[in-house]
Amino acid sequence: MKHLHGGDIYRNPGCIDFSASVNPLGTPEGVKQAVIRSAEHLAEYPDPKQEELRAAIARVEGISDKDRIVCGNGAAELIWLICAALAPRTAVLPAPAFAEYGAALEEQGCHIVRVSAEETNGFRHDNRLISKIEEVRPDIVFFCNPDNPSGVLSPFDYTRRLAEACKKAGSFLTIDECFIDLTENPEEVSFVRYTEQFPHVMVLKAFTKTYGMAGVRLGYAITADVGIAARIRSKTQPWNVSVIAAAAGLAALDEQDYVRRGRKVVAEERAFLSGELTALGYKVLSGVANYILFKGKPGLAELCRDRGILIRDCSNFEGLCEGYYRIAVKKHEDNQKLISVLREIEAR
Repeated sequence: MKHLHGGDIYRNPGCIDFSASVNPLGTPEGVKQAVIRSAEHLAEYPDPKQEELRAAIARVEGISDKDRIVCGNGAAELIWLICAALAPRTAVLPAPAFAEYGAALEEQGCHIVRVSAEETNGFRHDNRLISKIEEVRPDIVFFCNPDNPSGVLSPFDYTRRLAEACKKAGSFLTIDECFIDLTENPEEVSFVRYTEQFPHVMVLKAFTKTYGMAGVRLGYAITADVGIAARIRSKTQPWNVSVIAAAAGLAALDEQDYVRRGRKVVAEERAFLSGELTALGYKVLSGVANYILFKGKPGLAELCRDRGILIRDCSNFEGLCEGYYRIAVKKHEDNQKLISVLREIEAR
């Protein structure tokens, strides 16, 4: 497969999937019911402008104008749309990073300069990334916060410095915050409320992880530049957000207590998993997201799969080598099953 993002549940039925990092509470019941009710409208075309959905997102995110929001068939589609709309010739990408940034840029024939975070620094990004932006003056920069796959959350001061460096360099900055809502204090680090001060910045978010809606495909982007938002929107295929996805999204936005509960589970279970992995002798990266990057022995993903557990082999991430794996933070009973399997493997 050209784009391999994790465990293949369709070719491995019955396995517990730790490769996909979504809210451990699953999909809210209110969202499921909204999806069922939306079946009454399947004969109708969806709203191509997604006006009701964008207005609801603006309300929840504290955005004054819904025209600052672009909706897509998942955040992955938006990454490709941003690249198609801006047609960048040069880009700076942190590494390791989500594969779709590079794939979408390469499709545009863009020259990519990668700046690898160092393992000795816990894969935290530092002044080297900012210096490279100042040197290259790229058309576009992608930055994920918290980082995928490390789970490291950069403090707000750092992302602000990044935004300022991009402004001086004339670079468009896309901050991917798809995992931020399941960290403990997202409002303290999210860049959404600062997009008006930095119109060259676009923030990506998704319903996928926060609301356990990976199968629905719904994401959105926020920018203060309504002209760029319109350009990106012009690149979408007609009706790219289905009736089902729009209904699910509207219902999900009313589930803020669910998000808070999911956040609490992530904090508790992440601590449990980190402790157990460390006790087994694995090197665990210090992060805060609803997934954990750790280093183990080669072939661990295959050994887990043979025992009914799918974990993410991260050796195909730029900047990572064989032996790096990422696991989702799930409910306690699932996490216990994972640890039990890993104990069995290590006892062999």
